[in-house]
Amino acid sequence: LKKVTGSPVGTCVLSDFEHCDAIFFFGQNTGSNSPRFLHPLQEAVKRGCKIVTFNPVREKGLVEFVNPQSPTEMLTGHGTEISCQYHQVKPGGDIAAIMGMCK
Repeated sequence: LKKVTGSPVGTCVLSDFEHCDAIFFFGQNTGSNSPRFLHPLQEAVKRGCKIVTFNPVREKGLVEFVNPQSPTEMLTGHGTEISCQYHQVKPGGDIAAIMGMCK
């Protein structure tokens, strides 16, 4: 990452997600690795942002999120569908998916 962007870490800030129209995940397991990020993702989906995921593992947090701070969601068990498309690519298949998107 440092060779490409000049920074060894991600360069976006949380407020960037309040303005984007699409989010693409490649191999990220948000529910396991950064569960607090599920709240901004849920808000993004509710305002119309499309989330597309490429991950060999079907990560529950990127499929659907039941917000524990929402009594209605907790009582009904019905959350927000996070990814509008979920592609379970083979490990290393994300590069082929990116090339296809570019073409």
